[in-house]
Amino acid sequence: MAIVWALIGAPEHGWASAQTIGSLTVGVVLLAALAMTERRVAHPMLVPALLRDRRRLGALAVTTLVFGSQIATSFLVVQYVQRVLHFGPIAAGAAFLPMTLGIFAMARIAPKLVARFGQKPLLITGNSRQQRVLRKGFFAKNPLRFGHSWAPAHLSTVC
Repeated sequence: MAIVWALIGAPEHGWASAQTIGSLTVGVVLLAALAMTERRVAHPMLVPALLRDRRRLGALAVTTLVFGSQIATSFLVVQYVQRVLHFGPIAAGAAFLPMTLGIFAMARIAPKLVARFGQKPLLITGNSRQQRVLRKGFFAKNPLRFGHSWAPAHLSTVC
């Protein structure tokens, strides 16, 4: 929590401020204390032995980065939709329904696709698709301007 607080407050207080550096330090110390505690308890939340496998550790790191980036992107897009496009909270939430429904639909379909094609082909095609969307850019294909609808740009990244 201290690390998140430091990252959120850093733009306001400055990256070199005592508040930011202190919060980051406290957060790292608390994470180290958690790691040491998890090694000693009978039933840890995450068994430390699982982290000795490089493939599993890599998969956990990538998963953490992907979900972290998705959360950050969602946060920033909500800020844009509410502050620039002046959507209310309900309308901003409704603007995310296509993405949410897509995630729910793929959660039902993905296990069947993995069973049929295996993990590697889906990861490769999914990553190449994702890279293509990123290269086009969310705003490059349909730049949003004040007063424009969110839908064309939002849906263009899905198509």
